[in-house]
Amino acid sequence: MTHTQKAELSEYIKNSLQSDTIEWAMNMQVCDLIIANPSLAPLAVRPIDDRLREDVPVPVVLSLTLLEMLVKNVGFPVCKALDEGVTEALIEVAKKRKSWRYGLGRNLNKGVSSLFGDWQGVGIGEEDRQLWLQA
Repeated sequence: MTHTQKAELSEYIKNSLQSDTIEWAMNMQVCDLIIANPSLAPLAVRPIDDRLREDVPVPVVLSLTLLEMLVKNVGFPVCKALDEGVTEALIEVAKKRKSWRYGLGRNLNKGVSSLFGDWQGVGIGEEDRQLWLQA
């Protein structure tokens, strides 16, 4: 692993995780770099771990997308580089009741309920209503 490879990897990851949208080409470049040199995998996982712990949804989604691409395209070297900190961060994202996902789902249900108000008035039966509320 050369200093140039480390610098290139760091630059791609930094730009990918600080973007406002998913940078597919940069993410694939990260995958290609790690495929070429699997010892770079731990260097790629560290910034993802940091971004998973943020409260703002965009960096979390970007880091989840990059992590998913790495696991699917690189495989075992990335899985081997995942440590306890990353797994804890993933569990926090999935289970945190005050997370942005929890709030979005909860408020979406409230909004839909108030929007439709009378479910029968829009032709939605009780069985369909229960299925909608469970989703």
